Amino acid sequence: MSIGEAEWQEPKKSKREASSTRGWWKTFTDFIDHQAPETSAGATVIWLILFRLSSDRTVIVSVERLATRSGYSSRQVKRFLAELIDAGLLSRISQGNRIKGATRYRVRHAKPQRIGSAS
Repeated sequence: MSIGEAEWQEPKKSKREASSTRGWWKTFTDFIDHQAPETSAGATVIWLILFRLSSDRTVIVSVERLATRSGYSSRQVKRFLAELIDAGLLSRISQGNRIKGATRYRVRHAKPQRIGSAS
């Protein structure tokens, strides 16, 4: 018997942690599989940045910060945000300004579409 062997216990995984990770991956894969081909490359980049920054599907971020992270201009970022909102992939919870701070967004789930189904 070596030192510390009797005290070692395997770490337990919580069910909550596993289910939240599964939901995160499902949202990510649904977006990549179904919505990314439908949106512009810039809107896809912005959605991925927002998704990465989000906690509980909400994110507080300014247009300038998104522009810095993505490499696009503020004007392009505003256009991509509007595209995501129109597509239903993003909703604006509260509009930010210089007094209140950055805008709050909710990252929405991608809507899976069945291939070959009649619309």
